Amino acid sequence: MAKSYDITVIPGEGTGPEVVAEGIKVLDAVAALERVKPNFACFDFGGARYLRTGEILPEGAITQGGMGIAAGGNINPQGVSMFEPIGGSAPKYTGKNIINPLAAICAAYMMLKTLGEDNAAARIEKGIVTALQNDIKSLAAGSMGLSTTQVGDKVASYAVM
Repeated sequence: MAKSYDITVIPGEGTGPEVVAEGIKVLDAVAALERVKPNFACFDFGGARYLRTGEILPEGAITQGGMGIAAGGNINPQGVSMFEPIGGSAPKYTGKNIINPLAAICAAYMMLKTLGEDNAAARIEKGIVTALQNDIKSLAAGSMGLSTTQVGDKVASYAVM
């Protein structure tokens, strides 16, 4: 019987849905092999939504990330934790399929590790390391040598090998 986890997905500040989609893709690929069932609830918040709609966001939806390619977590061992990609705001790249999704994928790794799903986390880590060693030329948006989607595909394929 697969363990089931409820996971809320909120796109990052200006990074766009394509980055979140790659994190979910890798998580789904590994979860299928490791008998983990993620139940996703997706919400449309973040800077890209504001720029698109002009709607004022609730305070809880406004997050500000640091610059760089990193994953972050607010971990509560007794309750709800939050894992997020930290890459700053880049709404000018949204929808162009050139943003590095590794921070979102690393956030999925951190979440699985925190949940005690060590085998699934190790698969994602192997996928990330292998893609970095073999395929990704740069971590900078537009300079990776691959699109956002291709990076997610590479990590997912290496993670399930």
